[in-house]
Amino acid sequence: MLTIDRLRGKYRIGGDLPARVALARRLDRIAAERLAAALEPAAGSEDPEAPHVVIRALALRIRVTGAAALQGGDPVAEDELLRVWAAALGRELQRLLAEGGPDVARFASRAEFLAAWAGQRLAGGRDWRFDEFRVLDDLPAGRAIALGLSQAPERIVAVVAALRTAGRWEAVRAAFGAEDVALLWRALCGALPPEPGEGVPLAPGLIRQLQGQAAPGAVLFDPLDPVARARRALDWLLHLWAPARLPPEQAAPLALACAAVEALRIACPELRLWQAPDAPEAMAELAAVPPALGGPARRIEALRDAPGSLAAILGLMVPAASARPVSAAQTLRSSFAGLALLLAPLAAAGLAAPLGAEGRHRLLAAAVRPGLRPLAGLDPALRLLSGVPDPAPVAPAWPAAAEPLRGLAASHGIGPETGALGLVLDLLAQGIRGMERASADYLAQQFLERPGWLQLGPREIVVRLDPLPMGILLRMSGRTGPQLLAPWFGPRALRLEVADV
Repeated sequence: MLTIDRLRGKYRIGGDLPARVALARRLDRIAAERLAAALEPAAGSEDPEAPHVVIRALALRIRVTGAAALQGGDPVAEDELLRVWAAALGRELQRLLAEGGPDVARFASRAEFLAAWAGQRLAGGRDWRFDEFRVLDDLPAGRAIALGLSQAPERIVAVVAALRTAGRWEAVRAAFGAEDVALLWRALCGALPPEPGEGVPLAPGLIRQLQGQAAPGAVLFDPLDPVARARRALDWLLHLWAPARLPPEQAAPLALACAAVEALRIACPELRLWQAPDAPEAMAELAAVPPALGGPARRIEALRDAPGSLAAILGLMVPAASARPVSAAQTLRSSFAGLALLLAPLAAAGLAAPLGAEGRHRLLAAAVRPGLRPLAGLDPALRLLSGVPDPAPVAPAWPAAAEPLRGLAASHGIGPETGALGLVLDLLAQGIRGMERASADYLAQQFLERPGWLQLGPREIVVRLDPLPMGILLRMSGRTGPQLLAPWFGPRALRLEVADV
């Protein structure tokens, strides 16, 4: 697949000024909407295992005759221009692919490219080969890598294999927090893992499939740390999905059970359960484990419904020593923290409750430019601000679509959320001094697509935006400070701040 990150066109056109401007806009539209598809044949195979090539820059000057016919809206003229344009670019693209050079980077596959990016992101620094992910530069390494990999769930296993081969997987894995593991888990399985208090019964007949399998290698982890247990469960999920080739609906509950057994076995090696796993009195010992291990204990209790499963899981185990605890952070880093500015206008418009959690989440994600929406939709901070713990089954109650406001159709496209988004952006712009006539694209770039931190306290959720050029306008207009009390925040109020330069 061919992806064009940035395309800049400079035209030399004859005629009067209005005609030249109109023709330049028509050429820009053709380039933005049709050129990439026309170049696909020159880009090579669409096989996911085909080499992945990144080209830093490609400059081309071409002369086209008959372009004036475009002013009349002639589709034949547009098709002919596109053919000439794509042919010239295609020849230059093929030359670069064949000759290489300092502006061409080759990777064995897309998975190898993602693995190289993850390693570079962990090490720090900038590299033009990975500009595709520059929007994630302000995030911690673990969150950025989890978001990047979550966009390609079908390649996660291959990326992890490449990282293991390069000796980088353990370092990448250690960078993941609980939310990052949840992102990858959702990408692989289509849903978050159940809460620790919920039972995870295994599918009938699954035990027979465990024969001959082995653990994914011993690692040091603290059994009392839920983040460490989450990372270990991810290890098991990847291992059971790839080498064991179990489908995700079977691999997910088994991975949770295996991680729970490992954690409890490390913390409580004296339990008789490990010697007599099928004895009822041994299972009763789980009631006496420390409260911090209640989650793993309940997962193991759920194995009663699958006789022989605990014994089979114990047969897979490799002893692992415990590690020192790691405290869990109470903050979230987000590349889209500025979207919190839309929550108060959303409530003022009377849309917060009718849209529901999933509708709020979809509207906030739709407020950024189209190319950034997949990343915004995966951002755990955005899900928290929307009140979405997991995909909601209820369809949002979208209001009747009004005429798109502030250039939404051109910059953001049209969807069922467009009418509501236009109303919310209108309320936001009217509340910021000097922004009354700003376009949706301008509001997104200046205020909404802004990184920051979410600090989660017992009484407040504080969204602290990084310094931004127009932060003074937000303060002068009263858009910082307390924002709203919302039912999905529980007892906590939302406060917005802008960091000083």
